Amino acid sequence: MIKKLKILYIFLLLAVSSCGYQMMYEIKDIKFLIGDINLNGNDQVNNQINNRLKHYKENKNYSKIIDVSINSSTNKEISSKDRKGNAKTYKLTLNIKVEIFENNKLIKTKNYSKASTYNNLNNKFDLNQYEKNLMKNLTNDVLEDIEILLNSVNFVKRKINNEIELTLTS
Repeated sequence: MIKKLKILYIFLLLAVSSCGYQMMYEIKDIKFLIGDINLNGNDQVNNQINNRLKHYKENKNYSKIIDVSINSSTNKEISSKDRKGNAKTYKLTLNIKVEIFENNKLIKTKNYSKASTYNNLNNKFDLNQYEKNLMKNLTNDVLEDIEILLNSVNFVKRKINNEIELTLTS
């Protein structure tokens, strides 16, 4: 029995230690620097965006400087009501518009929208905390998409013989 546990322990140790984990967005692969981040809209969302994009402003190995303008808005609406007319479910929507500028020239723009539906709670404090957590999660989902958009700035499209080739800028 003890021998089987030792073998299982060694197997798990080897499996976990050699999993090949890598960070998805390493700063060394980023070839640009964010010079200016303009944030408008919801303060909670903007703070979370600013904290997440801060490391792009500290990149020392860059070949171009971009500016980012982000407008965020949230909307909470009643999805359904009970027979008495009280709110039964809500829908929380997060809209974010991202504009990327290089040399004061707009090079990319993208709109993101995420929504979630949730039930009403009797305790309004708990409901408020739940909505804050939900907004944080929605913002994280959009931030992953924004980072993919920002990392696509590293690539330049060239058309050669009617074929589009993506190359890294240096």
